[in-house]
Amino acid sequence: MNVILIGMPGAGKSTLAEPLAAILQKDHVEMDALIEEQLGTNLQSYIDTHGNEAFKKKERQIMMDVFIKSKNCVISPPGSLIYYDEIRQWVQEHTNSFIILYLQCPLSILLERTNYFENRGVVMDKDKPNPYVSLYNERLPLYEDWSQYTIDAQRPKEEVLRSMTTLIQNRF
Repeated sequence: MNVILIGMPGAGKSTLAEPLAAILQKDHVEMDALIEEQLGTNLQSYIDTHGNEAFKKKERQIMMDVFIKSKNCVISPPGSLIYYDEIRQWVQEHTNSFIILYLQCPLSILLERTNYFENRGVVMDKDKPNPYVSLYNERLPLYEDWSQYTIDAQRPKEEVLRSMTTLIQNRF
């Protein structure tokens, strides 16, 4: 069984995935680091150099490869996972192999944790008024639709880990 942590940048996917994997005795896959490794640069530099569309094409391909190959992992994908219908369809077809946890967090906390997504490699239209609010409002229903379970991620790390571990161990 693979565990996928979804949510906005700053929700805690990367922070929580590794300790959760250790607790559950699973491998940990940090997709942002894997994507950067395969791109040969950091996410924001690639976006700045090659553009959003080229980045999204590479990102989708790398994520799909990870989902196909992963066995018994805790996976921390980019927050943009929810935009890729092909990946969602594949995960749904293999639903017995995945549990999807949405790490829900208020926008004010996300912005504080990420310094307004600076240098996070987030694809968004910064020309919009309030681009962070727009991105949050656009993604929120998609995360809710993708997820099987919602976890309150604004709490301290230890509490969130305990909630996720208890949920997974009690259900699976």
